[in-house]
Amino acid sequence: MKFIRDFPPFLPLVLCFSFLHLLSPADSNATTVLIAKACKNAKYKDLCIHSLQADEASKDSDLRGLVLLAIRLAAANGSDTSVHIKMLLKDTSALDPVIEQCLNDCSDHYLSAIEQLNDSIAALLAGANDDVKIWVEAAISDVESCEDGFKQYSEKKSVISGRNSIFRKLCSNVLAINKVLAEGN
Repeated sequence: MKFIRDFPPFLPLVLCFSFLHLLSPADSNATTVLIAKACKNAKYKDLCIHSLQADEASKDSDLRGLVLLAIRLAAANGSDTSVHIKMLLKDTSALDPVIEQCLNDCSDHYLSAIEQLNDSIAALLAGANDDVKIWVEAAISDVESCEDGFKQYSEKKSVISGRNSIFRKLCSNVLAINKVLAEGN
């Protein structure tokens, strides 16, 4: 009985915490391996890996969860770009009329692209991987149409070209991860 009285009350807690580090790296390693597997065929592999690893939601995700996360990252980027376009359009007196029209068109294209990414989430949740591919490709097409609007005026440079490029890369990564999921690899 003396041992129980002398037993520090916080010792079980200390023992639990001393073994926690053994669980964490394994979970972290499993997540890293899954993300590497998901991004293995991505054209923009570094962006794929880093964007997924940077989001806490990836830590508890399976492959389907990583596809969902990648779609959400692309949609968030698209929403941010849509807001940026609206900000650019607030002061139309400073804009060239051609640039203003291109931005108005891009605003519509981004709204459509975001809607298509939302449709791809619904398709993913329904287990329709082919439909995910169709919706994400449609979103990419919308943003390419935005960029093409500027290109038809060779003297006009796209003011959102960098944002369009990032959106397309994020969507490309969605397609790569979705393909791994669809193939069951």
